[in-house]
Amino acid sequence: MTPAGKVFWLNTVLLVAIVMLFVASLLWGESHLMVAETIHDMLAGHRSAGVIIVEQLRLPRAVLALVVGGVLGLAGAALQGYLRNPLVDPGILGVSGGAA
Repeated sequence: MTPAGKVFWLNTVLLVAIVMLFVASLLWGESHLMVAETIHDMLAGHRSAGVIIVEQLRLPRAVLALVVGGVLGLAGAALQGYLRNPLVDPGILGVSGGAA
């Protein structure tokens, strides 16, 4: 297998894992939800307790986790590209000391 093929499969596996974890974060919580009933209520436009929990609590939390993780990854990649050092960390620029 070529290196490009390996990278493609790795990216595919990681994307599937992210989607599965995103869906799991919507369904997993302190209150037990009936998944089929909640999905049916969401599609029908009913405002049941399960729909409110998913739409107002779990969905924003899951989306925020995706956005923050993506931004941190992009910031790390930009820092490595800017300094041309694959082992760079925030301590190189004094970011960690400034945050403390």
